[in-house]
Amino acid sequence: MKALKRLTILRSILADPVVKALSEAEPSEDGKGLSESEAVFLHEVYSRGIEDTLLEYVCEVLLDDENEFARQAAAGRIPSRRMTVEYADNICTVINCTMDASETYRVDIGELPQIFRGNPLEVADNLLDYYKANGYGRYRRHMAFRYADGELVPVENPVRITLKDLKDYEYEKSLILNNINGFMKGYPSLNMLLYGSKGTGKSSTIHAILNEYYDQKLRLVQIDDGSLGKINEIRALVEKIPMKWLIFIDDISLSGDDKRISQLKASLEGNIAGDFKNSIIVATSNRRHIVKETFSDRNDAVHGKDTMEEQLSLSDRFGITILFSLTDKNTYLSIVRQLAEDSKIQTETDELEAMAERWALVKGGRSPRRAKQFIEFLSSCEARQIKPEF
Repeated sequence: MKALKRLTILRSILADPVVKALSEAEPSEDGKGLSESEAVFLHEVYSRGIEDTLLEYVCEVLLDDENEFARQAAAGRIPSRRMTVEYADNICTVINCTMDASETYRVDIGELPQIFRGNPLEVADNLLDYYKANGYGRYRRHMAFRYADGELVPVENPVRITLKDLKDYEYEKSLILNNINGFMKGYPSLNMLLYGSKGTGKSSTIHAILNEYYDQKLRLVQIDDGSLGKINEIRALVEKIPMKWLIFIDDISLSGDDKRISQLKASLEGNIAGDFKNSIIVATSNRRHIVKETFSDRNDAVHGKDTMEEQLSLSDRFGITILFSLTDKNTYLSIVRQLAEDSKIQTETDELEAMAERWALVKGGRSPRRAKQFIEFLSSCEARQIKPEF
């Protein structure tokens, strides 16, 4: 299918193994049997199990392509007339070649997605609206990413938790949601620090919010320790991608002499790079002041007060700080009862609460995480009809 080799705007789809093999498939010179290039194409088709859905597969490749038309459309801009016509022609070429391949190699193409139906310019208009609503490329398909070697690498299996799964802590969640709502609507929004005891749902709340706003083009980049000093580089990168971004630092903890403190402070406020309007920084920590402070920091410094204030000033750079406090008995049991109802636990309430309290004692304390673990354990026991023992 030599026509595929003449693609312009959609040229990068030739990197896909199936499309590449299709573009190189040529009949044998003697017309007897399959040529080597045709055999390679069919091998790629069968190895992916798309012998009945080839057209659907190719259409997904088209939707995932990170081309300039899709990029401009996702940003809410209208591509030039010339680009639109060329893009429409490219789409038509790819679909026609796929249909020809179906007839030539007796491969079922499957159903043509509705968005690709119509004349070429109608299809281009459909895709213009689609990218504007859903984003483009890997940012359309994936919700969470990691930063590695200057690239955003998709997380294939992000946490699938919802706000309904997180019980109680309604006030804390309302503060976060209020800021996120403003952020999604384009209003000035603040960086956030969620701090408190382990297992209280800080990270889970951020993952739940990501799932809640995914359809509104909210995405997340999780920062590991090695990338902490590159936050401004990451924000500059996502600024070019027409989505809303949470720059997520999970369980942050720094020592007093860590050079990244000043880098993080600059990222949070007062950096010459300017204001990044499509991203905010969200961090979780077990400590309110993030930086691990010791008495030696105060005693060894010539200006002890200045050293202490320098360490404490990092957390002050977050515009919103939210405490996820320790779970008391009433809150813990409330969470247990709600989770038990969701999981259709059959155990009577009095016995349920008694076991939940014993679970907390054995496992080392009350928290939403402990409550969830207990309900999962009890649910498994009930499903297997065995007595819960721990």
